[in-house]
Amino acid sequence: MTEISTVSEKREERAAKRGASARALLRWLAMCVCCATSACALVPAASNSAAMTQRVIAHPDRMIVLAVANPPETLMLRAGSTSHGYGAASGYATGDGARANVTALAEQYGLREVSAWPIPSLNVDCAMLEIVGDAPRETVVAKLAADPRVNLAEPLQTYHTLGDAPPKPTAYADLQQGLREIGADAAQKLARGDEVRIAVIDTGVDTTHPELRDRIANTHNFVDDDWDQFNRDRHGTEVAGIIAADRGSAASDQASGIEGVAPRAKIIALKACWEQDGNGRSAVCHTFTLAEALQAALEDHAQIVNLSLGGPPDPLLSELVALLVKKGVVVVGAVQPSGDMNAFPVNVPGVIAVASAGKSGDAAIEADARVLYAPGKNVLTLTPGGHYDFQSGSSFATAYVSGTAALLVGLQPRFNSYKVAALLDQTSGPTQWHARVINVCRAMATLSRPCVEAGR
Repeated sequence: MTEISTVSEKREERAAKRGASARALLRWLAMCVCCATSACALVPAASNSAAMTQRVIAHPDRMIVLAVANPPETLMLRAGSTSHGYGAASGYATGDGARANVTALAEQYGLREVSAWPIPSLNVDCAMLEIVGDAPRETVVAKLAADPRVNLAEPLQTYHTLGDAPPKPTAYADLQQGLREIGADAAQKLARGDEVRIAVIDTGVDTTHPELRDRIANTHNFVDDDWDQFNRDRHGTEVAGIIAADRGSAASDQASGIEGVAPRAKIIALKACWEQDGNGRSAVCHTFTLAEALQAALEDHAQIVNLSLGGPPDPLLSELVALLVKKGVVVVGAVQPSGDMNAFPVNVPGVIAVASAGKSGDAAIEADARVLYAPGKNVLTLTPGGHYDFQSGSSFATAYVSGTAALLVGLQPRFNSYKVAALLDQTSGPTQWHARVINVCRAMATLSRPCVEAGR
């Protein structure tokens, strides 16, 4: 009888354990359902980029950028996620404390949230806010900057791409003069930038162009959801064409195409700017879209970042660019026509500043040792729809240097901004057309690579 009782008790014990296990499993499944359906209320909804851009265009002088602390250790991740990634779809999201702070600050200072986005590389939550009343923006920014809950407060800054309306060339033989002038045609016999990842932070890029379509590694649009317009955008297509056009990938006759400086590099097309006019020669960006694009460049493992744009100094953007430089990314930026070296992005230490090369005999060109010079007038490049055109401006001189950097990084993967800048400055010199220009062939020869230019 005792033996029978013992067996019965063991059966009851096992049944109780099974019941407890089943209840635990149900609780765990319920939690999973919660996370899958609501992201446990920690992941904010993705912002409407198009609506945000329209608000900014309508009221640019009423916008403020705000950042509050958003430490990763306070966040709960989705099941199966990691702490990597950017934007609302990643594991790094806005914590309850950061969200509460932004909400409270907006209410206290009379602000309306336009968009918000966590920046994992800086451990902050960044919000763009619109001033609701008639308070002066400078006053509101000053009050926010003094609030202990605020890491950063600044006006939303505006930036412009740096292209000019070009003159037409007079001789067909000069169509790709710039490529030869910097020694890239000879250097391509030694290196072609194979698989070097270059982030072009600009307007959109024609990803269907015959000489670009095989060069696109990734795309992001931080302006709107109009991907047709993304492929019609002119300035970004022109910049990408100078960097990485590959006539060898075009189905048409190769003799009719053009070659970029690094025709085997990979382009990460990051749209942070939008066109202002019908011909696409002028485009504008702002702090928030540029910050998103810089974070994307970091997470897409860009080895080079091209910034063919310029504008006022900006604390948030400077911090992100400084982080890229610190991580060994080569960052190349355009000098404004005024030559202002306090403008973003060339004011950030480590950024390679590039200006259009001046005429031969212009002694003022060598006045600033921090600047590299490349062809920036009458440059042949790609335009949307499978076409070609000539462009001018420091935007395109910057693209020449980014392509050149890709050739060097392809040979020396550990080269950073400082090493690339020093080598290109050391090997720059006069040409038949300009007082001082970079020369990638001479740079390679310095690295004990046998590069010989035609006619030398």
